[in-house]
Amino acid sequence: MAATPTRIYSVKTVHEGKVIAQRLVRAPNQAQAIRHVATESITAEVATQDECIELAAAGVKVENSGDRPATEPPAGGTTNSEPNQP
Repeated sequence: MAATPTRIYSVKTVHEGKVIAQRLVRAPNQAQAIRHVATESITAEVATQDECIELAAAGVKVENSGDRPATEPPAGGTTNSEPNQP
């Protein structure tokens, strides 16, 4: 069985439009490269009622996954970041 082909991806952490960290990750696709970095720095769990109350009081809005502000470009700056391969 042949090994899965990989590429080296430049994975950037962006905050307020500025790159604050950048890593090179060898992965079979963009999603796996992002996941590799994200699992080391991002967690998600169901919010408690107290967290919802505190964050709402601080002005934090609930975001719907898949929604993106109209002024924000997609991650990577393009809608198709992987070139077609033969």
